[in-house]
Amino acid sequence: MASSPRQEPDDEPPMDPESWGMPLIPNAEVPQNVVDAMKVAGATYSTMSDGGLCMIEVRHGDHAWEVYEKWLNLFDGGTMLVCASFRPTVDEFDVCPSREKGSHITWEVNSIVHHFSGLTMDNLPVGQRIPAPTADTLVIEKMRDPRVALDPLIECLRDPPDTYETLHGLPAGSYLCDLQHIWTGTIVMMAIFK
Repeated sequence: MASSPRQEPDDEPPMDPESWGMPLIPNAEVPQNVVDAMKVAGATYSTMSDGGLCMIEVRHGDHAWEVYEKWLNLFDGGTMLVCASFRPTVDEFDVCPSREKGSHITWEVNSIVHHFSGLTMDNLPVGQRIPAPTADTLVIEKMRDPRVALDPLIECLRDPPDTYETLHGLPAGSYLCDLQHIWTGTIVMMAIFK
């Protein structure tokens, strides 16, 4: 068995991220004309100080969301990252579960995101047949087909299987999470309600 040559300290590390054993970052971005249309439609927009990253905040179902959804339903050819956080705004406190429940909600939501991450629009489960919440701590998932993170994922969050006891037990209208779609240069955050 041949051994690979020993790497000297002055050697450059490999520049191919796949060789680092890390997942690839999103390889697509939200076009500027879509970002502009979302802002016109009422999205909250902010940028990092250097301008290299923008954040667009919407509510699921509002006009800015519809602009984004229309574009994403036509999207073909890239990936994005998705995760959920529990960060209700002051406006949402009247429909917000307790912060103690929030961590469990976030775990259940991210479990559903995990189960949806490898799906495509062609192989979605019939009904709400997804596995129970995972035992792992989940943070962020790479979506194989970003369109799955629209209505298929959101409808499952709103009407989860019985094994998602905390989500399933919340009353209609409750704040669930902020779902984050992470693209190259842009994060689209949407407040999701049951």
